[in-house]
Amino acid sequence: MSRLEKGVALPLLKVENSASTPIYRQIEDQIRTAVLAGTLKPNMQLPSSRALARELKVSRPTIIQAYEYLTFEGFLESRHGAGTFVPKMLPDHLPEPTVQYPDARSSKVSAPKPLSDVGAQFAKLTSHSYRTQYSAFLPNVPAYDLFPFEQWQKLRNRCIKQSKPNMLGYEDSAGSLALRTSITQYLAVHRGDVCDPDQILIVPGATFALHLAVTLLSNPGDKVWLEDPGPDGVRLTLKALNRTISNLDVEPDGMDVGTGIRDHNDARLAITMPSRHHPLGVTLSLAKRLSMLRWAQQNGAWIIEDDYDSEFRYNGRPPCRDAQYRFHQQRYLHRYFQ
Repeated sequence: MSRLEKGVALPLLKVENSASTPIYRQIEDQIRTAVLAGTLKPNMQLPSSRALARELKVSRPTIIQAYEYLTFEGFLESRHGAGTFVPKMLPDHLPEPTVQYPDARSSKVSAPKPLSDVGAQFAKLTSHSYRTQYSAFLPNVPAYDLFPFEQWQKLRNRCIKQSKPNMLGYEDSAGSLALRTSITQYLAVHRGDVCDPDQILIVPGATFALHLAVTLLSNPGDKVWLEDPGPDGVRLTLKALNRTISNLDVEPDGMDVGTGIRDHNDARLAITMPSRHHPLGVTLSLAKRLSMLRWAQQNGAWIIEDDYDSEFRYNGRPPCRDAQYRFHQQRYLHRYFQ
């Protein structure tokens, strides 16, 4: 039986502290490749996590993490009271190793199968920088130092204690019914939007919501009204989904709805931020709101409203609480959702 002496590091393992790949991943990849290449043969014993950590000058939890994952994959096995070993039985045909040594970064990776056209577009979208910054006057960044973390923790603990068993499992695909019911109550009281919990859908975030709405309400190639300037993420998502963007200028009273009706009347969707446009901060006028609603009703089109911060008002009531607009809005909702 081939056996590595306990406490002696594997000479093939090299750690690059400056590499972007985490150290545990470097160790994991190199051991896996050594097994695939036959350098580490069946039934060979690996050094203890303590000994290998000492030799490589890394923390023991790093080695344990690599060993545990390789054990989960089946490349290693832990024997109680004996140590960590390469399994006695390995498949006859193993995939070709992909990592070269000593530099784990100089990998010889086989070319992946090309993505679909949509996949390639979304790969570009995910490479777009959305790094969260923490400084004053940045959009979409709340005042974290003012958040009531202690109160939030108390409410969370109370909710968990009172929760039903299925709260930690799968629920309705639309989201918690209790949460959706509370949202409808809020919309009715504070926004004048009367709707049913079945019309509410809880999603992970705005990007997912946009992706879902655009996919369900339009087809590839359909025209979409979009404010210019507007959020880069929305524009990239529409391009990834192969929608035709109709750019409409943002005027002092909001999106140029008139140009949209005149030049792009056959659009399937309109995406707008009526309460407070980002980044210009203007509000869509009531006249334009009603004009957009009439266009949508007459053409069977849909309006996607990004209402990201309309609760913040410096003076006056939110425009959506205007009685005339609320009447038209309810009639529009009745037509498309009942």
